[in-house]
Amino acid sequence: MKSLFIVSSGLAGLLLMGPLVKESAAVTLTGTWEGTALCGGVVQGTAKNLFDVPITLKISQDATDVNADITIDPFAPQVHDLNNPPPSGSSLGSHLDGTHRYEGETKGSSNNKVKALIDKCGTTFSGKPHKGSFTGVDGSIKAKSKNGNPPLLEGTLNELDEDDNTAAVCVFDELVLTDPTDPNVPDCP
Repeated sequence: MKSLFIVSSGLAGLLLMGPLVKESAAVTLTGTWEGTALCGGVVQGTAKNLFDVPITLKISQDATDVNADITIDPFAPQVHDLNNPPPSGSSLGSHLDGTHRYEGETKGSSNNKVKALIDKCGTTFSGKPHKGSFTGVDGSIKAKSKNGNPPLLEGTLNELDEDDNTAAVCVFDELVLTDPTDPNVPDCP
């Protein structure tokens, strides 16, 4: 009888504590994410291999729609270029240098991760498949949280400008959410 009393008291305690346990919020892309990227490729016919490139993503996610302002600074003092001695930052091309607006949509999500495919505003695809031109940047971004830890952002941006003899990619991971506030990034103009 004593053990039945202990078990029932324990169950009653768990039921009363239930409201004190918070459910974790679903991971979202919204906010300001900061960190560094690894970028490389060919820019105007010249090979580039840049490390520690500062990158900032200001992202607004509304249901499945995603808008982002992405800033890449290949001229920052901490940037290392395998092809040039320090200080060695150099251009990644007009489509990646500086701040640019992107838009896209989420492609699958769960409570601990969300992924989106994005394109730089003004990116053009023309001609028949495999014959024609592509100018601009496309990419993917994914925020995920492991074991209840704060989410981290990873992704890839792919630049191609056939007319400018430029093909470059920037890869980033473990970007930190420095401000969860929605930056209210508008749609592409």
